[in-house]
Amino acid sequence: MLSKTADRIITIEDVGELELTSTSAVSLVTRQPNIEGRGEIGLEELFRQVLRMRPDRIVLGEIRGSEFGLMLQALNTGHAGSAATLHANSIDSVVPRLEGLGLLAGLGQDATRMLVATAIDYVIHLSPAGMRISKLVDLLG
Repeated sequence: MLSKTADRIITIEDVGELELTSTSAVSLVTRQPNIEGRGEIGLEELFRQVLRMRPDRIVLGEIRGSEFGLMLQALNTGHAGSAATLHANSIDSVVPRLEGLGLLAGLGQDATRMLVATAIDYVIHLSPAGMRISKLVDLLG
């Protein structure tokens, strides 16, 4: 049996901002299309490739669109302990934001709420007033 020394962490970002120092960390960054409109590699495509790389942890820089559906699938199929950034106006607007992202990913409101409830444990909201940590199930009501 192989001994495991460190979790394989893979970060996916539009702009490379995270600088993990672990030797088991891999950083992937999206690529814009060239002048001919070719060569683009978006978050969704990178996410699909990451799942083939057998990561222990996935860190998605920011959820903005259909990659949200892939993230929910990953979190519900053994990639617990992963993280992502989500922009919302307040902690109370996190659930409606997640529901909106679910629609972009082709999920209905009920499916989004069910998958989110089993995939996400905590929400950490940062604001100029400070930090607030909430259990997602409490926000779902």
